[in-house]
Formats: sequence, structure tokens, C-alpha cells
Amino acid sequence: MKHFRIFPTHLWEHEIKEKKHLNKRIISYVLEQDTGEKNWQSGSELFKIKEFDVLNKNIEHCIEMICKILGYTYDRMEITGMWANILKPGESHPPHTHSNNMFSGVYYAQSDGGTSIIFSDPRQQSQVLLPSKKHNFDNANLLTFPSVAGTMYVFPSWLTHWVPINNTEFNRISVAWNVILRGDMGNKDEFQYAKL
Repeated sequence: MKHFRIFPTHLWEHEIKEKKHLNKRIISYVLEQDTGEKNWQSGSELFKIKEFDVLNKNIEHCIEMICKILGYTYDRMEITGMWANILKPGESHPPHTHSNNMFSGVYYAQSDGGTSIIFSDPRQQSQVLLPSKKHNFDNANLLTFPSVAGTMYVFPSWLTHWVPINNTEFNRISVAWNVILRGDMGNKDEFQYAKL
């Protein structure tokens, strides 16, 4: 029997080597900016600030590797937004996507030790029948990944994700970001072609 995996959704995990130094810089910067608001988020241009240079380089490296694996060609990549989040005890982030981008990601500078990120299967039809099963990557309709300090996840911007309630006593500090690929989209001979 042949087995084909069709229409896969890719998610990548990357551990940053310089994480101790990077985490200190990010945490220090974020705590200085924190206004104490519930579900606090910074402005969206952190990629322009020197404290985030190491993170920028790691994002660019990951996107280059991902595009090689997937066979994508582009003229250049551009980080279009980057912002920090503080998830305090009792807070959550509702389900969302990152519109108008190609890849998105999250980097954990500080873990709360318990709250994970959850991704849902984008195929609505996969929810029609849910037989009893031993869960694995091939049959799950929800997948959970832990928030480990120094770890970055990269995923397609259209993939719905959320963070459940932080039931710990600690803050979780993360940095989220978006990337667009600039260049030809589609084939020049087709009516769907665009140059971004």
C-alpha cells in the first residue's frame, strides 16, 4: 500500500544559541515598556531596535532554510512586524491568524512554566468525524507546543493559533513577528500573477 501525505501544514521549531544574552536584553526592554495593562503588547516595530538584532538574524536564517525546503523563490524577505507580549496569570490570547503575511512566529524570552501555544487543523472537514484514537501528528486536530525560553516556532501566517489561560503564578514574555516574501507571486503568464 502506498502512503502519500498530502496538503501538509508545516511548523518549525528553532532553539536560539545566544538565548541567555538575547533573553536578558528582551526581558529588560519589555519590562521597561510594560504599562501594566491586561494582555499587554508593545508596538509592532521591535525589529528596528538593536535589542532584537539577534532575533532578526535568527528569523532571517530560519526563513531562508524553510524556503529552501519548500522550494520557494523570492527576491527578498521582509520582517513586516514584531511585537512583545506579556501574558500574566489569568490572561490568554484568543484564536487568531496573522493576515497579509507569509510566515509568522513566536519566540519565548521567558516561560511561565506551563502555558503552551495551540494550533488547530485548518481543514474544517477534518472535524466531521472524530474516531477514538491514539493521538499523533497525523491524526490530531489540535496540537500543543510548550513555551520554552530560547525557543522559536515558525508557521504559516494563515494557521489559527491561540494561548489558553495562564494558570501559573508567573508572567510569560514572548515576541511575535511576521514575514512577507517580496518578488513574483504566481506565474507571469497567469491572470493570478502579482509582484509583491
